[in-house]
Amino acid sequence: MRSLAPVAFSTAYRLPARTGLALVAAATMLTGCDALGIDTPAKQAQRREAEGKAIGAACRHTQRSLEDCYASNPKAAKAAIFAGWREMDEYMRENDIPPAPPAPPKVADSDAVKEEIVAPAGR
Repeated sequence: MRSLAPVAFSTAYRLPARTGLALVAAATMLTGCDALGIDTPAKQAQRREAEGKAIGAACRHTQRSLEDCYASNPKAAKAAIFAGWREMDEYMRENDIPPAPPAPPKVADSDAVKEEIVAPAGR
């Protein structure tokens, strides 16, 4: 007695050649999704952590306190800022690097002195 299952399976689920090629092409393209720059939650978390560490390191290098750094960067994670600040502190102490002077505070446009052009008298 011969079984019909292998015959039925091979003919019932047979895909056209174009469909099979399309599936193989799609699978090949999907393996390169990382190269397309598609963000995953893990990548976003790594980027936020790296940005926070960079902010903290910059604050330490310019002699800013952690509290000032937290206040000027409310969206950054405080733990990441502290980690970057601490790493930069250790690095600067090990290599005897002097801190950079902090940048002068920005002056708002309304507080800036406006230049006035005056026409010379006598003309």
